[in-house]
Amino acid sequence: MSDDICNPTPVWCAAKAGDLDALTIALSIPLNCRLIDTARSNKNERTPMYVASKRGHVAIVEKLVAFGSKAIDLPNYREETCLFIAAKRGHASMVEVLVRLGSRAIDTPNKYGDTPMHAAVRKGHASVIEVLVRFGSKVIDVPTLR
Repeated sequence: MSDDICNPTPVWCAAKAGDLDALTIALSIPLNCRLIDTARSNKNERTPMYVASKRGHVAIVEKLVAFGSKAIDLPNYREETCLFIAAKRGHASMVEVLVRLGSRAIDTPNKYGDTPMHAAVRKGHASVIEVLVRFGSKVIDVPTLR
């Protein structure tokens, strides 16, 4: 499924591209700061934080949080958080940064009952599994709804 949305904000576009300079410029405009957690016209409800997490753009996520983003644990339409998508995509450093920045979604299931641990195990992302265990994931052998 595509990340593309109608009328994306400059912040969203910079987050998706992983362009820290463009994000910094976009966030220098007060209106863009107020739209920092907006997923405008996005049927998949993906915020700038979510698309940056999905693509492993650690510096972008850190900048968004520094500028006041509150979307760190905001789920999308599948009830997947930033931490979930980072784990699913194998971005161990992103998972670690999200937890250090305050994510509390380490064992939060999506609408199918899958947790970040399930997603990492299913995809064979050993480094993500190690990070999740190190940060206290309790979900190791729990059945899902699939």
